[in-house]
Amino acid sequence: MAGLVLASMLVSLTGKDSSLLPGEPTFTTGCGGPDRLTVATGADITAGSFRRDLIEEWNRTHTTQVTLVEVADRTDEERAEMAGRARLGSCAYDVLSVDVAWTAEFARSGYLLPYPLDSQRAGLLMYNVLKTGQVDGVQYAVPFVTDIPLLFYRRGLPVPTTTEQLWKYAAANGGYAVQLGDYEGGTVNLLEAVLSAGGRITDGDRIVVDEGVHGERAREALARRRALLENGTLARGAENFSKQDTFNAFRDGFLARGPKDSAEESSLQAFRDEEAAYMRNWPFAFHRLATDRSMYDDHRRLRFGIAALPERRPG
Repeated sequence: MAGLVLASMLVSLTGKDSSLLPGEPTFTTGCGGPDRLTVATGADITAGSFRRDLIEEWNRTHTTQVTLVEVADRTDEERAEMAGRARLGSCAYDVLSVDVAWTAEFARSGYLLPYPLDSQRAGLLMYNVLKTGQVDGVQYAVPFVTDIPLLFYRRGLPVPTTTEQLWKYAAANGGYAVQLGDYEGGTVNLLEAVLSAGGRITDGDRIVVDEGVHGERAREALARRRALLENGTLARGAENFSKQDTFNAFRDGFLARGPKDSAEESSLQAFRDEEAAYMRNWPFAFHRLATDRSMYDDHRRLRFGIAALPERRPG
């Protein structure tokens, strides 16, 4: 679909007829019909609910009508619902918008249909992201959305181009808000730290993060992060504080007004309240900040800017 071409990935279940894109293969498995599709996804918390808008736009312009089903708010519940339906051979869903980490499990369990792409269509997508939809050399999923971390900074402050500059500028201007809680965001931040220091996590199917030079670089990166936490440059992440806990706290009005609970929302709050001058976050944070009147000066200019995360450079 215009957006079902929907790191979440789109996958076709083995239960219904489906032709997701003009020119793409049609799978006929004797379940459902050709003029409707049901797309299952998690709760749409995107700015402007773009998934719902996308489906509405599709339905206005195409004969095949699509129903969007938001199956759960929590990621684990979403996966359990989708896997359970597929395991039973249910025809409830034609297309799944899934976390990229689930693709291999679902494909090897026989829940998904292969989704071959010709070279022209494959060339429209980022290769590394497209490759995450391959399992055992077979394409089972295509990218719907992919995130990238961004550096947010207060206007008037220097924009770092290396990590060493970032630590220096952050230490002098109230710190750097990151996501270090015990959830996937914390994992991503730690992986970024190791990889940006030149370490590797895997080599094929083998874990190498604790071997040789990779182990040395990983220890160096994590030791540096620990030191930055201890001296207050990095926002401290609360242990066992998940993203859902953060959203619940934010919704209920009890969100700690500081960077100590460093999931996405609390990092955003710390940056908004000027408790941290720099912040690592996802693109959604721009929309949150840009709709806040306090983030504009008297000339209606944003009080913050965004840039690519700085790179670690030798020396």
